[in-house]
Amino acid sequence: MNTREIYALNDLSIKGKHLGKLFRYNPTIKNLSKLLDLIRFGSKKILNMEPYLIQLLSVASFFLYFINKPKDLRGRLGQIATGEGKSLIVSIIGLSLALQGRFVDIITSTGYLAKRDQQKFKPLYDAFGITSSNITADNPSKEDYNGIILYGTNTDFEFSLLREELFMLDKMYTVPLDKNILEKRKFDSVIVDESDNLFLDTALNSARMAYPAKQGFNWIYKPMFEIVKKIKDKVTMELVKEEFKTYCEGLYSKKIESVSDKKIQILIDSCQLAMNKIKGKDYIVKYDEQTRKKKVFIVDLDTGRINYGCRWSYGVHEFVEVMENLIPETESLTIASISHPSYYDNYKCIFGLTGTIGEINERNEIREIYHLDSFDVPTNFELKRKTLEKLILENKETKYEKIISEIKKYENRSRLVILDTINETLEFSERLKKLGIYHLLLNDIQNEKEEFILYYVGKPKSLVIATNAAGRGTDIILTKESLLNGGLHVIVGFFPANSRIEFQAIGRAGRQGQPGSAQIIFSKDEFKDISINNVEDAIKYRNNKIFMISLYRIERTKKERIYYEKLKKYFALQKILYNSLNKQKNSLVLEKLKEDWGIFFSNDIEESFDKFLSDYSWEFLLKSNKEDIEKILNEKLNNLIN
Repeated sequence: MNTREIYALNDLSIKGKHLGKLFRYNPTIKNLSKLLDLIRFGSKKILNMEPYLIQLLSVASFFLYFINKPKDLRGRLGQIATGEGKSLIVSIIGLSLALQGRFVDIITSTGYLAKRDQQKFKPLYDAFGITSSNITADNPSKEDYNGIILYGTNTDFEFSLLREELFMLDKMYTVPLDKNILEKRKFDSVIVDESDNLFLDTALNSARMAYPAKQGFNWIYKPMFEIVKKIKDKVTMELVKEEFKTYCEGLYSKKIESVSDKKIQILIDSCQLAMNKIKGKDYIVKYDEQTRKKKVFIVDLDTGRINYGCRWSYGVHEFVEVMENLIPETESLTIASISHPSYYDNYKCIFGLTGTIGEINERNEIREIYHLDSFDVPTNFELKRKTLEKLILENKETKYEKIISEIKKYENRSRLVILDTINETLEFSERLKKLGIYHLLLNDIQNEKEEFILYYVGKPKSLVIATNAAGRGTDIILTKESLLNGGLHVIVGFFPANSRIEFQAIGRAGRQGQPGSAQIIFSKDEFKDISINNVEDAIKYRNNKIFMISLYRIERTKKERIYYEKLKKYFALQKILYNSLNKQKNSLVLEKLKEDWGIFFSNDIEESFDKFLSDYSWEFLLKSNKEDIEKILNEKLNNLIN
């Protein structure tokens, strides 16, 4: 009998859990097909979304991991073309895992997408008796974590882990399948959308927990900045210390004597780094809605998004604030950090989806670091997008002129122009205004809501100027008239740093078999450190750079993992000491630990982890070999235990 005719909606929960557990304990193709057919039925009836065959086969390709049980792998990575319905594929994978009795974390590229997809697929999850939630709030509540399927960004999950362990919050509890009591949430399985960005582009962007220092150095930032700026290229620690004696008639001469040479050198290096940061590219300055004050916000160069809540370490952020004539915030100490590779090490199973895995050496890198193999999924519809030849021009001026002529050429189409930085979008926008060409901006600092802009660009004769915020994860719905006019035309106005960013950007056009077109238009002056004469030169330069960056990421990841292993031991030790001292109420031991190590046993963090490991973070790791790192960190841990 045809299974499509025998399911009843009120049977979905019971039947789904039965089939889920059947596959978990007997993972065969037959049991998997039964489970996926039930979910297909539920999706059609509950959401009016019937998965295509290729979408179901994509899900099945991931679950071959459980069927084949490869010893050297921890999951799979699937290349699924942009516009092929990845959000539905993700929801089916998540629901299939949850019905097996697993906790499921779903990581998206933005908080907007996390909330949107969780709410979109919640009726389907509810119908199968699976709870879901998202942790996109600034400070998620305990209730937010109570979802078998949990949505959020990588930042949401990483900071949740650090807060949970450092402050012993006990928030991350979930009621498991078919139980009525909260349990500590396990790192069972994770599904990562746009995984190439997290696994590669931002792999070393650590989530860092910071805390205001007891004795900050806020007084030092302005004079240090002005002294380094005055000395320019001849900056040395000795010269800086000498300049402090006469700066403001010696106002800080005694204070500078109390600062160690090591700290001074770190601040000099950070000051020079800050001076090289470019407003509108590396950061923006705008009013913070919560504090009602102007603040410096970091821009993620890969996604074009603003990294809210993040600050550069070692004084770099404070120096940028001085550079922008802002009062530096109270200096913060990095008390713990975790990079993406270390975070994913916690999971038993990792499934990644992306439209662009990248070159062969990047696939090899993903296998080496994350222990995932990869597979490619054919498109469900024939690709109708016309990708025009890349065009290289002499300079930015001629590039802008060409882009404007292309905008006019395709005036009846929906048009999206993607530029490299926020500054460029603002600069180009001013040109269009002078020419009377109506458009909207999508650069994460625009006035209009993103949903409205994406709705607008789907109409004919629309024009949106964007950063790469529009190049990854955005879903542009075209009207019938736009489709009849030829679909979306995308112009990428810079040479992408890798083929993945390139394909993500041009992949906004021609989704799901729709008509569309795209072209990359860039200029020679984008390449500051090398002479580029043609497109072939640019591609060769990019490939060499990708190879070197890949080697660097692999090496740095190995070192960072050592750091995180020690951090986990510190978390465990802290809990043991906390429980032990609370029982004994041994105030003398407690005070001694606080005095020597800054260990905290309450909500008062003090400067604990700074004294324990902050001198041995990234700067230390980059300059040391594995044996040195192990020796020093083990010595500190043993001293602490004793």
